[in-house]
Order: sequence, then structure tokens, then C-alpha cells
Amino acid sequence: MKDLAIVDEAGFVITDQVMRNPDFPNVLAVGDSAAVTVPKLGALGHTEAEIAAKQIAKDVGKMSAEEADKPFRPAVFCIGDMGHAKGFYIHSNTWYGGKLSVFKMGHIFYAMKLAFKEMYYRTGGKIPSWGIPLSELVADTLV
Repeated sequence: MKDLAIVDEAGFVITDQVMRNPDFPNVLAVGDSAAVTVPKLGALGHTEAEIAAKQIAKDVGKMSAEEADKPFRPAVFCIGDMGHAKGFYIHSNTWYGGKLSVFKMGHIFYAMKLAFKEMYYRTGGKIPSWGIPLSELVADTLV
């Protein structure tokens, strides 16, 4: 794809903050194929897909521009396993102009990773609406 007019030098589809290619507005890209996805985390693709769907809804007259044109401004939220019963926690929106930047390590984050994984499997991958906000509250403020 590197030779196509819609991609950057690395082969990613060039998109603006509403997931459209600026030169070819009928081309939308999300997830790992979109140049705007930094870092390349799969969870961001879901947010981008919602934005792209809103753009399509706007194009076919099912959604107002005011509602559809909200730009891509995600926060990175990650709880990871470092081994030896230690984990890490990252919560940041600085890549997209925000001011939130949290990084912590320790045993409590390993326990949070295990709990989050268990919740994920028990719910069939459908995290309850309170799951991530609760994790953010605990990790950002209480730990």
C-alpha cells in the first residue's frame, strides 16, 4: 500500500481526527491501519470505529454534524503484568493534547490485572460500564 496516495511513508492510511483521509473524504480508516492511531493499541481501534460509524451516519443523513464530528481524543488505559507478581498501570491522554499522565508499578497492579482479566472472561469480553471507571478511580486516586 505504500505507493497509494492515501497512505503515509510507512504505509498507514492518513486520517484526520474524525478518521477520514483529508484528500479522499470517502476513505475512512481505523485501528492499526490508521496513521493517527498512536500508540498502536487495539482498544483505540474500537473508539476510532465508533467515530467512523458516526461519519457514515452523518453522510447518509442519520446523524447531525455536531454529534458526528467529535474528534478522536482517547486516553490510553493499560494494566499489565511484569512477572514475579508485579504489575504496572498507565493512564494518559498526553499523546492527544491532554494533561493526564499516570504511571505506577507494584503488587496491587498485578492483582488488578488478574481481577480485570477474570472480569473480562466472565463477561465474555463485555466489560460492564462501571469496570474501567472503577479501575481508574482505584489506580489513579486510591493507590
